[in-house]
Amino acid sequence: MLKFDTSHVKNPDFKDVSTNNGYYKAIATLAQKGIIGGYSDGRYGPNDPIKRGQMASIIVKAFDLPRSTNIENPFKDLEIFYLPSHGAARSLKRRDIHTHCPRHKSE
Repeated sequence: MLKFDTSHVKNPDFKDVSTNNGYYKAIATLAQKGIIGGYSDGRYGPNDPIKRGQMASIIVKAFDLPRSTNIENPFKDLEIFYLPSHGAARSLKRRDIHTHCPRHKSE
């Protein structure tokens, strides 16, 4: 799996993720690597439910997988073709990787 160094992380300054959060180092590392991001209002939303497109985007970015744009969208919950996560979800579907997501981003 991915073995990121979490000992020296840059604070992503998410309004809702304090340095006391048990997942702070993991969240900060993934943000620093460009794998995750927050909302435009400065929140990360660690307790928000994660959507298929978000999880697909995380997996594609974390493992540096190419995004697939040349296959039909097999997901009814990703109907908007311009979303960045759409290509990621299709990429995982093309590789027969299924995105079973936890209930919350911090799980």
